[in-house]
Amino acid sequence: MIRLNSSLLLLCICAIGIPAEEASSPLAEVVLTHRDNALLIHGGGVSENDNKELSALVNTTSLTTTKPYHFSLYQPGDGSENDPDKIPKRFLSMQKGNRVAAKAALQATLQWRKEHDIDTILQRPRPNFDIYKSMLVHVFLGRDTAGKVVFLQRPALGSGVRLLELAEKNEIPLPEMVLEYAFMMEYLFNVLDPPTPDNNHDIRTLTTVIDMTGLTFSMLRHRNLLSFVKEFVVMQSVHYPQRAYKTLLVNAPSWFEKLYQFFTPMLRESTKAKIEILGRGSPERQKQVLTEVLGEDLLQYLPDDMLGSSDDEESQESTTVPVSPMEQELREFVLARLQEEGMEMNVLVE
Repeated sequence: MIRLNSSLLLLCICAIGIPAEEASSPLAEVVLTHRDNALLIHGGGVSENDNKELSALVNTTSLTTTKPYHFSLYQPGDGSENDPDKIPKRFLSMQKGNRVAAKAALQATLQWRKEHDIDTILQRPRPNFDIYKSMLVHVFLGRDTAGKVVFLQRPALGSGVRLLELAEKNEIPLPEMVLEYAFMMEYLFNVLDPPTPDNNHDIRTLTTVIDMTGLTFSMLRHRNLLSFVKEFVVMQSVHYPQRAYKTLLVNAPSWFEKLYQFFTPMLRESTKAKIEILGRGSPERQKQVLTEVLGEDLLQYLPDDMLGSSDDEESQESTTVPVSPMEQELREFVLARLQEEGMEMNVLVE
């Protein structure tokens, strides 16, 4: 196995939002071997015991349920109904049609969902929802010109390198922070963009916009922060495969663009076609691409500095993002679950 000092590459993957399976095998192994379940994916096969375990997990995972906001991994039209091993086609696509690897990947994800009770994550109250939003800026903007839901992230703003410090002050364990992404993806693909007769034969995807304002090379020195990044990347890559439609990186620093040039040969051509990096020195080009991809209507929900309309340094470091109707609906959804349990939203402890 190739072993690298992978901090730079992991940061690059995290910022770009590329699933590890989209990278060439050496890099994928660097990332995936940070998780025990990755041994199933790269270990060269599925044993008889593995097959029995997979069958047991599949049999306890129902395609339909009468419970509100209870969703399994399986969805109508995902290809599992007609597959002899009940493998959704996105797992087969992730492994380039390799059924052995796809079965192992599916087993790892089913086990992960069982351990963290992902099927009912939308049912459970989230009193720390506002805290998550303050610590990590991540919001739904609406639908782009292709009809895809747009997910905006500003990973270097918010708490930045203070992320883990604030997590400790607010008594939020690292796994809970990582599972915030799972909650957002479950909400996206089950509530915002559920399978319908028109789309249930497609792998539904999203457009991601990553604003890199505030990202500095010095962040690579924070090992605890990088550890969090690794956990996030592995969870995203292994358990939500083939979900990227397009990824835009805006306000990218020059050093990151150079890093990406090093990273590019490790990516498939199909992956590179999904990614566009827009440097800080090209505000007009950045606004043009954002307009073309997102459409005029969604620009109102972007911070001014992302559109090149603010030269004020303080404004560029602001974590304020206009609230879109889609994001407001999400918060109302969370508040409704809290109200059902007689709970209130927690406030960030600085």
